[in-house]
Amino acid sequence: MHAEIRRFAGEEVLSECTIVHFGEANEDGARALRKLGYRAITGYSIPVPCPVAYYATENLIEYIHGRDFWYDTETDILFGRIDRVVNLNTHAENLQILREIMASPTRGGFVSIMIHEQYFHKDYCNHLPDFETHVVEAYELIAKSGYVGRHITEAMGIN
Repeated sequence: MHAEIRRFAGEEVLSECTIVHFGEANEDGARALRKLGYRAITGYSIPVPCPVAYYATENLIEYIHGRDFWYDTETDILFGRIDRVVNLNTHAENLQILREIMASPTRGGFVSIMIHEQYFHKDYCNHLPDFETHVVEAYELIAKSGYVGRHITEAMGIN
């Protein structure tokens, strides 16, 4: 399953944590990921019409939304919350949202940022000319606030 990743990037980039695009996996799908060795999956867990939160119920989505992590004892999977997808808001909005997250007693313990690398490319239809600034300044804000960069599996206590 991971042969091509090992071929071009090496074993060291593989992890026991993954993300399914838009969190579109039902409970059976999550169990299948667990059988493949994934101990954790990440997602947005935001209460919107398309919840991008795997198989969580509306009440559970609301609960997870206010936390960094949630462990499902039934599937033996730890869920990590992605706090910001940097290309979804303006630069100023992203920084403000990050400040609010870092100030939260239930969400400020671990800050997770996700990017879509295609926004860097000039030939991409939705190219953001200042995307590098969005990414760098978001990470600088987090670092200046005392956070230390870690892989999500470290923060989850998996590695």
